[in-house]
Amino acid sequence: YREDGSYHYPRNPENILRRRGERYFAPAEVTGARTIGKDGKRKFSLLELFRDEALPALDALKLLIENELNQKFGGQHTVIIRYQEDGAGPHTAKELIAFLKAKFLRRGWMFKRQPANSPITNIMDYWIFPVLSKVISADQSVVNGNKPLKGEALWNAVKRAYDELLLENIAKAFLAHHQVVNAISASNGGDEYAQKSNGLHFGLRRRIAPIYEEGKNEPVGVTLVINDDEIDAGELDEVRKVLKYDTPDISGLDPGNFLNEEELLAIKTEFDTMQREYGRFRAAFESHGLLDVNAEADGVDAGEA
Repeated sequence: YREDGSYHYPRNPENILRRRGERYFAPAEVTGARTIGKDGKRKFSLLELFRDEALPALDALKLLIENELNQKFGGQHTVIIRYQEDGAGPHTAKELIAFLKAKFLRRGWMFKRQPANSPITNIMDYWIFPVLSKVISADQSVVNGNKPLKGEALWNAVKRAYDELLLENIAKAFLAHHQVVNAISASNGGDEYAQKSNGLHFGLRRRIAPIYEEGKNEPVGVTLVINDDEIDAGELDEVRKVLKYDTPDISGLDPGNFLNEEELLAIKTEFDTMQREYGRFRAAFESHGLLDVNAEADGVDAGEA
């Protein structure tokens, strides 16, 4: 207590709430582009997030993957980022969409909207968000007596749950998502598959093997075992029956009717004219003006002519 009777916290290090330059939690409304609301309060702008953090991080990731591919397989490989957005309010802000389209176009990347009312076509809604929800609900029941976490406590719980997600499990989710695509095809575009008992369980666990990098004990990803020679003979018959949905035969479909110019250009960038599928894609490349016939005839890739 001071001499005047007022109370103040002593200047002890343990009493310091914030330090200059350190980030701290503050509640804010998420917006597409606005940084200040009509009420004068600071908003969390997705445009700022992409400009200052997400795009630089994606640029660095693209270079990292390209370098690893070039070292492992030789040649020059190009990584093309494909970003899919849903229809949540902040995501539809015109200024944000225009910004992202311009930045992605300049980089040769793809910016897409996910199909309406189809959250399962997004890996976040399909696997990551449900997993986070389960972890946070369990945490909430233990540390908060089943009362909803709020504010900074909720933020910390979400961040901790996300940081603890294993790369191996995220990779499994992406592999499983291919079964989602096959299921939608088998249902002729409908969602009957999801309404069945265990409709979102596709039996991939027995077909998945972890990937390790040299000198590391934790898996960095997973691979789908397709070759039966890689499966123990005693498990072969059982494993063959595990995958629920077969990949549909698309050999009779014209890629030009289903892929736009941006997607076709991304495929052509990595296409070898000697690949078996080139003949089927060639007409699509030509119809979209992506093929230099003279350069191709001279044995030169159109992208280099």
